[in-house]
Amino acid sequence: MNTKRREAEMVNGSWFKYFHKTGEPIFNDGLCRKYEELLDKMYGNFFDRNLDPEKGPLLSLGVGYGQTEIPLARKGFRIIGIDNDRGVLSLLEENAKNYGFGRVEARFGNLYSDFHKDYIKKGIQACVSFGVLEHFNREDLDKINKKTIKISDKLLFMVPINTPETLRTFKAVNNPIANVDKNGIYRNFWSANFWKNEIFRGYTILDKCFSTHHSRIGRIDMVSYMVKKS
Repeated sequence: MNTKRREAEMVNGSWFKYFHKTGEPIFNDGLCRKYEELLDKMYGNFFDRNLDPEKGPLLSLGVGYGQTEIPLARKGFRIIGIDNDRGVLSLLEENAKNYGFGRVEARFGNLYSDFHKDYIKKGIQACVSFGVLEHFNREDLDKINKKTIKISDKLLFMVPINTPETLRTFKAVNNPIANVDKNGIYRNFWSANFWKNEIFRGYTILDKCFSTHHSRIGRIDMVSYMVKKS
């Protein structure tokens, strides 16, 4: 068995420990309002333009503790969130129980495995991913995209992009591609056009949204795409 950690698993300790170290992963009333406001500020009507709560659940890849998924659930969407860190899933379960209106389900799933087999022909409206895909190398991304397309022909994803501000925030100025930060985390800071023209070549771009988040560590510029397999 190969025990070497792959790119998306490269974090000092665990993602559970990382989330506790860098943020506030347990929702309270104030945080829930904060994340709802952040969703509206960053995305506007992007989700309303591209998704419909009545057309089936969303499968969230690498769901984490539900920072984006819980606010989406409160807007009426049903979310199935998968993650390969059981500690992180316990955070999601607690947040979902208290703030998810019964619309969020936490499930174990590893994107390196055949996770997709559990969701084929299950009425998934779209796969969604927020700040996850940049942690995989190009070869593994291609494999993941082939799996998700078997679940749904639509994918909505958000990734940080290569801007001077983003690179400064993550201290990746001298190595924007395959950068590993002080927490051991691997990220690719590609341009929006690279995601569109290279990673998702052969897909139809249905919609896009640029946004900026001023986090506690600095400014992060992001792009979100809604894509469909051509």
